[in-house]
Amino acid sequence: MVGSIEPGREAFARQAWADAYGLLAGGEAQDGEDLERLAVAAHLVGKDDESARAWEQAHHAYVRRGDGERAARCAFWLALGLLLRGDVAQGGGG
Repeated sequence: MVGSIEPGREAFARQAWADAYGLLAGGEAQDGEDLERLAVAAHLVGKDDESARAWEQAHHAYVRRGDGERAARCAFWLALGLLLRGDVAQGGGG
């Protein structure tokens, strides 16, 4: 299944956001980098809930890997997105 994610990565690199979102979401992204790509693509095509889920999943993937810096970055983008959508309690960690 790892090979099925490559077209999504390529679409992301081309900044073809709708294609990237569809391919990454359908390719069952599992690692932190692909989940970050999914989060960005989802955000850019207006799928805020999907973006938030992908940021959260990326955060957890990096925590499992022991990469605290990347985990914190994902948590930041998740919180910012929630705050900008008006979800102050969840975005503020409450």
